[in-house]
Amino acid sequence: MRAPNLGLAVASLLLSVSFWVYIQSQEALRVPQTFDLPLQIYGLNPDYSILRSPEKEVSVIANGTPEQLAKFKELLEDSKAQKKSVARGLVAVLDLSSATPDDLNQVYPVLLPRNELVRQAGIRFVDAPEIPVVVVFQRRRELLVQIEPVDVSEGWAVSAMKIEPSSVWVGGPRFELNQVTTLKGIVALKDHRPGRTYPVTIKAYDKDGAEIKTVKLEDPSVIATPTLSVAPPEKSVIIEVELMSGTRPAPGYRLVSYAAKDAAALVRGSTTVLGKTQSIKTAPINLSNLKSSEKRMVALVAPTGATLAVTKVEIELVVEKIPVISGSNP
Repeated sequence: MRAPNLGLAVASLLLSVSFWVYIQSQEALRVPQTFDLPLQIYGLNPDYSILRSPEKEVSVIANGTPEQLAKFKELLEDSKAQKKSVARGLVAVLDLSSATPDDLNQVYPVLLPRNELVRQAGIRFVDAPEIPVVVVFQRRRELLVQIEPVDVSEGWAVSAMKIEPSSVWVGGPRFELNQVTTLKGIVALKDHRPGRTYPVTIKAYDKDGAEIKTVKLEDPSVIATPTLSVAPPEKSVIIEVELMSGTRPAPGYRLVSYAAKDAAALVRGSTTVLGKTQSIKTAPINLSNLKSSEKRMVALVAPTGATLAVTKVEIELVVEKIPVISGSNP
């Protein structure tokens, strides 16, 4: 067995200590400095947009020796001047690939550059900042809010309804957003007292009264302040279903029957108006291209000078395919 070379071991130890001392001395020379990096948005869903865009640059802190920091500063300024920051990868990236309109108070971390140019400069970024971002749908519409009162005490009627805010912004994909015709909430007034206010949750509905859940209301809660007064006389009258003239189901199909879910509706007005009113009609129902049975919410047409307790009624349309009768050869 060979005896260990004591001189070689001592030299190796001295070399290791010298290298450690050098590293520590270099670290001691490192100082922090703030740089403004161009900010690049990444991964945002094309259906979304940013409500308030962040600044075009973000301040970040890097550590390095004065020489390293000066070299990186020169490189960064040259990249900005020649508009090559993105090409050289000297940008901070705000990754919004996970952002949705539901995250109203969300903050997103900034990804800092870790490419070869940064490594060659010898600097190290310290902490990545976080930026608050509110994401909304790219396509938005502002619609008026409707409040439907229910459970009104007998002998009383709603004469006025103050709604705050009176309109709400709605966002969503283009097709679904275009289907929205009404923003509506329901308020129960069974134990109403004068001056009482009600927080009401509103939802989006299409022309047939079906809720559209794929759109988002930026503020789905409103405050309703109803005013009640003594109800005018009322009368129950027959509902007549009106079909739109000149419309019919798709070729090869026929309308078998149609009927309102409720046969009658309450009409309110003066005794003179009620005396002349024996029935009310629905808005004309378009049958064009119908190929199957369906149920629709259809508006009721109020007589002149009168109001209706309900403004829509469900209509059931029964459609069937016309059977083909094959002839026999003589």
